[in-house]
Amino acid sequence: MKKKLTALGCYIFAGGFTLGMQKYFKILGHFEEGDFGVDTAKYNLGVRIWTEPDTWPIAKLKPNVIYCNPPCAAWSAAGRSVYNGKDNWKTDERVDCTRRAFSLIEKMKPDIWVWESVCRAYTSGRPFVDKLTRKAKKMGYSITYFFTCASLHGAPQYRKRFHFIAHKVKLQFEKPSCKLQTVENILTKLGKQKFKGKISKHYMRIIKNTLPGRGLISGFNKLMSNKKLKKDKHGRVIGRPNFLKVRLHPKLAASTFTGGNNMVHPYENRWLTIKEAQVLTGFPKSYVFMGHPYQEIGKTVTPQMGEYLGKIFYKSLQKNIKIKPKVQIIDYRKMCDRRIRRKKLGLIGGKK
Repeated sequence: MKKKLTALGCYIFAGGFTLGMQKYFKILGHFEEGDFGVDTAKYNLGVRIWTEPDTWPIAKLKPNVIYCNPPCAAWSAAGRSVYNGKDNWKTDERVDCTRRAFSLIEKMKPDIWVWESVCRAYTSGRPFVDKLTRKAKKMGYSITYFFTCASLHGAPQYRKRFHFIAHKVKLQFEKPSCKLQTVENILTKLGKQKFKGKISKHYMRIIKNTLPGRGLISGFNKLMSNKKLKKDKHGRVIGRPNFLKVRLHPKLAASTFTGGNNMVHPYENRWLTIKEAQVLTGFPKSYVFMGHPYQEIGKTVTPQMGEYLGKIFYKSLQKNIKIKPKVQIIDYRKMCDRRIRRKKLGLIGGKK
């Protein structure tokens, strides 16, 4: 009888990554730094969680796979502009989480280590990625830079991501073949929901003037077309929504969820409920969020993406084909037809 393969999560928060990985691996637990998402993961997954790096039982655990989802805001468009200007990720303390996760390779020597992040981590943070690559190769690992979009793997959300995978076995990649899950498909299955939060008069006016598939900026611009815009001391237009706030289109997958509830229902003039947000991120409707739901949902790896990677890692470890250290790039992002679909719906190059 073959020994069951094991995996360990690091910076997994509410547990989306684990929800997918556990279909192929015995999960040894999560290493966290703080309590964000911990109650949710414990309640739904029942995994052991260590919340202080000093207490991580590094010497006692021997996982085959370590999967990581440290904070990515240092490289994201929103996070960089808010905290560190344009490209000062070098001084962003959140990058230390990725460094700490990477140190587990040296200390625990897994067969596979994967770090999931935004695609900008590869472009804006390229010197950082190159440094990790050199270190991993010296330790005998091959490196795969894997780019894809969660919608290609069955998640009802356009969520393009970069994965840094250090591995000692040949990876058995499979091209995604899932049918696109649209907002309409998912919300219809969920059923009627009631939003219990408050919406300011300012945002209600903007929402009512925003068409499905458009950013709320378009609704704001329509309202203010004949009015003089007021700016704050930083030169920002007062009252204008940020670029993350969007009204979803029923015939597309959802836009990328981030750290809060920025999504408007495609038909109703309101923000999404927690249940709507979670199913549009790929969580089952039975999943219960205990802490800060919208933030936890936005900072997750979709369960479908976790399952896809888990299957690849499991099959690769079963075959156990050893390889010499090298670097390769696998990029499935061009398979994502979001732009084509938006054009057909009149959201690009049209007046609809």
